[in-house]
Amino acid sequence: MVLVVGVLIFFGWNNTTSPEILVEDNVPVATDDEAMVVDAISTNIIGSWESLDDSKYVLVLREDNTYEDKYENKAVGAGTWSIFTDPVAQGLDIGTSFKNGVFLEKKESSTGELFHYNIEVTSKEELTITYLLGDVLRFKRIK
Repeated sequence: MVLVVGVLIFFGWNNTTSPEILVEDNVPVATDDEAMVVDAISTNIIGSWESLDDSKYVLVLREDNTYEDKYENKAVGAGTWSIFTDPVAQGLDIGTSFKNGVFLEKKESSTGELFHYNIEVTSKEELTITYLLGDVLRFKRIK
């Protein structure tokens, strides 16, 4: 037991997990695994999503990184969307830790207002995002 603890101390606890990759000025960069996760989420998230809590609300995320919010089949919002993994680089101070470190940003084209969400679940049929101000939004794919 003492030998195991000594070896861990000698080599460092951080060597037991994947090291963080750093570039100049100690800025973290995405690892290949993170890039693959972001690519998979970006692919899965494209489509039309009906809210499980209010079937009148539909979120449409397009491949060209534009989105449309619809309520009762009428456009109520539109703009651009993107996925990111570094909230600090986006100017966000997130006090809550999330299981998944991938986020969605929606930018409303008419007002420039930004909306940020943590992407909790994304699959071919299900999308769950948490608005950083607290609400959890659950969707099912409709197209």
